[in-house]
Amino acid sequence: MFARDYDIKDTTPLIFDHKFMVKVPALATYDPDIMEIQGTPSTGVRAYDEEMVNMDTIVGLSIDQMLDMYLKGYSIKLVYTEDMETIYDNIQKHLHAWRTHLTHSIHIGRAPIEDLKNLDHFATEIFRNGKHILKPNELEDLLASQLTRQGLKLTVSLDNHKMQQPMEREGMSDWLEEKERKIKGSKLDLSML
Repeated sequence: MFARDYDIKDTTPLIFDHKFMVKVPALATYDPDIMEIQGTPSTGVRAYDEEMVNMDTIVGLSIDQMLDMYLKGYSIKLVYTEDMETIYDNIQKHLHAWRTHLTHSIHIGRAPIEDLKNLDHFATEIFRNGKHILKPNELEDLLASQLTRQGLKLTVSLDNHKMQQPMEREGMSDWLEEKERKIKGSKLDLSML
């Protein structure tokens, strides 16, 4: 067996198994197949029916399910705002594990690049919204821990609850697109044999 100088932790449960309480429009919870056959529930009063379909309902969703709803254009509101940090951190761990895998592994042809790009975009949206909700010291701690994992030091100071430099999240989309081009370019064309 070959020794490797990196370790990849299985982060899939963080994305697919752990549920968070969120508010989503009721319409988002309806099964499209059943809606196609039965239609949407109706009271007979059009104004109330429209309001009922757009009314928020509380459900437990995994990050993967939230991403799916986000990609379909539904709004997602966390019931517990403190979950935002956990969700963001879980996404970052998952993206980091995939980056490690794609950097060090030979078998990367079936990597879900498009899904990872969507997840990265979702993390950027969470960061964009979360940096206004998190307390400055919590945001600084979160960023410091993420940068430390990547071997960098935090150079942004949050002083008196004001940022001295604009804080932005550096996504992985560009890196993933480059990796996707390399994967597609490295496939053998067996039709010429």
